[in-house]
Amino acid sequence: GDVYKRQVIPKHVLIQVHSSPINPSDLGFMRATYGDPTLQPNPPLVLGFEGSGIVAEVGEGVDKSWLGKRVCYFANCHSKDYIGSWCPFTLIPVDSLTVISEKIGLDVACMTQVLSLIHISEPTRPLYISYAVFC
Repeated sequence: GDVYKRQVIPKHVLIQVHSSPINPSDLGFMRATYGDPTLQPNPPLVLGFEGSGIVAEVGEGVDKSWLGKRVCYFANCHSKDYIGSWCPFTLIPVDSLTVISEKIGLDVACMTQVLSLIHISEPTRPLYISYAVFC
């Protein structure tokens, strides 16, 4: 079986990852220079803070209507259940999901949450997209 395909836990979904950007914060997290160093998980770990994909399985307490939905999400890197997006499957809390329209490609959708948060927190900052995307 797939090393990264984990058993789904309550209030989480298993996502088959389609795309995940290389966010500059991922590089800082990898070097233990992003955020509080005491909260850094110990290697080995899978990086990738955000991504997009298809809901493959749902955990207890999650409506089955999520199955097959195209979504984007953030992975909480400080959660004990953290598994990043740079792998075939990731486990994400259902309340971290955003449904993506069929009109938006999953390769673009993987960056919508992070770019939206940057704009909300710094509305006058120009958004320069400087991410690479894994597909």
